[in-house]
Amino acid sequence: SLDSENEEKNVSEDPLDPINLMGPNLAKFYISAMAEASCSKLEPVYQLYDIAKIELSNVRFFNVDNSMRLRVDLDVLCKETFFMKDLKSDSVVQGSESIANSWHRISLEKSVEKLEWTVVDIDSWIENE
Repeated sequence: SLDSENEEKNVSEDPLDPINLMGPNLAKFYISAMAEASCSKLEPVYQLYDIAKIELSNVRFFNVDNSMRLRVDLDVLCKETFFMKDLKSDSVVQGSESIANSWHRISLEKSVEKLEWTVVDIDSWIENE
């Protein structure tokens, strides 16, 4: 566990713009939510300090418009701060300024043109050696 001084040092000066990583539907939702918060005179504040754990949740293939897609769902344990601040009063109206551990489900998707697989084990034969 990091102490407060070390946590402040890990804060990025140039945070990654999440829109660059999002698919079109998620980006549209994100932009809309940010605009709504702005109209409400609220400021969302988010800081990621660490990714403590990543677990594979689900993997699936599916077909969209005759294109094979691969979707991987990951459960990610993040050490983070999230809160909504009222711009007028500068007070926290939702969430907390304290650092917390939170699980998030992240879904990644990719077009798969050709599946080239190599079988590396069957029924854990190799794994049990």
